[in-house]
Amino acid sequence: MKSVKNKLQALEQYKMLLTRLDERNDARSLKGAYWLANDEIETITTEKWKQKFGVSFETARKDLFLLEKEGFLIIRREGHKLFFDRA
Repeated sequence: MKSVKNKLQALEQYKMLLTRLDERNDARSLKGAYWLANDEIETITTEKWKQKFGVSFETARKDLFLLEKEGFLIIRREGHKLFFDRA
């Protein structure tokens, strides 16, 4: 039951994000946010994002920082590595 509730909350966050971002300019970020919410992924790294979407490190970082700016992700640092947790 908790899993269903968490998934619904994540998808609701995605819907709010969808209203704030321009789909034409941020399609990959929106697709990624949906992937994170739908697959119940709690934490993502720049490297995993890069592999999933076939983009450069800088593009992956830009996408994740955009999602953090919009409140969909929270940045957590462990040593020199950044982790992006779902808000």
